[in-house]
Amino acid sequence: MLGAMSLLGTLLFRVAIGGPALRHAPAALARRIGRALHRLAWASLVLGLAGGAAWLLVQTAVMTGAEGITGALPGIPTVLERTEFGHVLTTQAALFLLAGICLAVPLRQSTAVRGTAALIAAVLTVVLHAAIGHAAAMEGIERWVLTGMQALHLAAAGAWIGALLPLLLFVAACRRDGKLMQAAEAARRFSPVGMVCVAALAAGGTASAWVLVGSVPNLIGTPYGQALTVKIALFLAMLALAAVNRFRLTPRLANAASNAVAADALRRSVALEAALAAATILAAGFLAAEPPAIHDRSWWPLPFRFDAAAIDQPGAAFDMALALGAALAGIVLLVVSRLDRANRAGHLFVGCAFLAVAVATPLRRLAVEANPTSFWTSPTGYTAASVAHGKALFATNCTMCHGADGRGGGPAAPAGVDKAATDLTAEHIYLHNDGDLFWWISDGRDGRMPGFAASLDEAARWNLIDFVHANADAARLAAASTAEGGGAQRPIPAPDLSLRCGSGGRAVSLRDLRGRILHLILPRNPQTGDDMGPEEIAERRKTDLSFGIETVVISQPHAQSDGICMAADPDAAVAYGLFAGSIDGAVAEFLVDVDGRLRAVTAGRSWADPMIYAAAVAETAHRRFATPETPVQMPSSHGHNH
Repeated sequence: MLGAMSLLGTLLFRVAIGGPALRHAPAALARRIGRALHRLAWASLVLGLAGGAAWLLVQTAVMTGAEGITGALPGIPTVLERTEFGHVLTTQAALFLLAGICLAVPLRQSTAVRGTAALIAAVLTVVLHAAIGHAAAMEGIERWVLTGMQALHLAAAGAWIGALLPLLLFVAACRRDGKLMQAAEAARRFSPVGMVCVAALAAGGTASAWVLVGSVPNLIGTPYGQALTVKIALFLAMLALAAVNRFRLTPRLANAASNAVAADALRRSVALEAALAAATILAAGFLAAEPPAIHDRSWWPLPFRFDAAAIDQPGAAFDMALALGAALAGIVLLVVSRLDRANRAGHLFVGCAFLAVAVATPLRRLAVEANPTSFWTSPTGYTAASVAHGKALFATNCTMCHGADGRGGGPAAPAGVDKAATDLTAEHIYLHNDGDLFWWISDGRDGRMPGFAASLDEAARWNLIDFVHANADAARLAAASTAEGGGAQRPIPAPDLSLRCGSGGRAVSLRDLRGRILHLILPRNPQTGDDMGPEEIAERRKTDLSFGIETVVISQPHAQSDGICMAADPDAAVAYGLFAGSIDGAVAEFLVDVDGRLRAVTAGRSWADPMIYAAAVAETAHRRFATPETPVQMPSSHGHNH
């Protein structure tokens, strides 16, 4: 890639910048610079071909599992013929050869057509790299949009970065011959090219970062995000140098009294800019080898994070008023500093101090404790199997402190800790991220809770978290269902299930049925022997059909009925037994709304009454959760997010 970018920048410089700048230069200088650019173009071409060959060997070894270069050689034809990577690399090699044919024409016989053809070949060589980048692995319209933005980003990078070394050679040659007006002309012509490239780089880079990084935690806490941060810092440093070149050094080249000094300064500045460009390309190469941050987990390096929900804590109103007052005072003092020149420094200092207070006060209010895994989310998908496994693990590892039902006050709870502190069904459980709970279960907390990383694998710890959430949600659902209105007041996700639907046994999951209201039936209580038989279930199905509702039976012991989805996995009964108020499962019925949220539960057969059932369905269908009622975000496919 470095060779392709250098070739693009060199040819662009020769066609659009160096050539026009040498129109009125001495013939000897023009020939010397032309030969230097010609040699640089050839060196770039050779570097590009050699780099492509080395990359092919490495990728072939990775794809075939071969050891060493010799072992990878037999697999090269297969990679070139049958992989998209091979197709792109072959096309790039052909474009390099086309550019080489154009360059092989003696310089005195070359034409604008040949130069333009070589430039187009170089541009295509660079932008084709986007076809084998991270964007090309995406799907749908997002793939094509992001691939196009990355192609624009690469072309702009090649034009700007690749032209820096030719500019350096040009300025150095003009400095030796004392023809600094030509150097000033080249620098002046380079500026608009650089500005266009910077705009394209910013647009393409922002689009890529938005999709491939996705969040500030991913930017700070993943190798990909950290490499991108380094790349951004290098880009900003290059941009600062470019601004100095454009607005300070280039105008000085036209001043006869200082143009020699300015030329030397410009040469040093461009050399430094080229070195930063090489470091930027190395960072970009690391990014290409790393998985995107959206596919990685952020290891948060700071002891705090910002949480907008913290603004609701007591004392927030006073802090916000203090911040507003400090901001107004700071602004007033800054205005006064412009009027009172005698005391300007003092006014500026105090005004900036007030503004610092105005910024720090809300940030301090929003800052909450953070752990390295604070931004992790559960990978389980929040399934019934995960909840059931977590229940068994909880009974073995956690009941001594948190109680058998998770409501706190277990016999081994640390002395001096009240029951509320160990109650895992209390409201505080909704204030913690999945990642924070994972860290505390893994590493322990406050010297009172032991860590379980040594005794429980990572999957088991996530299962525990799913059970804790389900158990707390079950307490909310039970309280809401006995209150007037009979519906949950907070979003309660329904654990996912594997189902078989209809007489054909079509395999789906509960998540696949989102977009319609679901009627879940838990038909048997093994303790009491109470059982909702097939005839009664068939009657329920008829009622659901009249409402346009899907019927789902959990752990149905009888023959499958047409049109009914069934989950025979015992884990389903264990998980939904929590919400029914019995660990072993009870005759119970649930309504799940179109967003996959449990909205109502009834034990016994109260929904056999059409009037009562119709009211519950209407509540589920028409009442949606508004933002003020949902301080907890609904889970994605990764489980709970708080």
